[in-house]
Amino acid sequence: MKWRCHNQLPPAIDLEYVGNSKQRPSKEEFQTKLREFIDITIKEFGQDPMLYTTYNFYGDYLNPEFSSYEIWIRDIYSHPNTQR
Repeated sequence: MKWRCHNQLPPAIDLEYVGNSKQRPSKEEFQTKLREFIDITIKEFGQDPMLYTTYNFYGDYLNPEFSSYEIWIRDIYSHPNTQR
């Protein structure tokens, strides 16, 4: 079933560190799982998701491999900039 309706925002995947995040997966392991989840999201919604993340998470896990997706940076201190 496709959930996409005319004039809706794209689906967003929230990718942030939570709590103390002491046990983090390797970049390769994380990216494999994220690709699987993105594939499911595309099949369900009929379009690429937007990736909602922080600068740190983007740098650690997403850049450059996922830079082709729309990136929504959570930055509560300044205007977001992915050109850092």
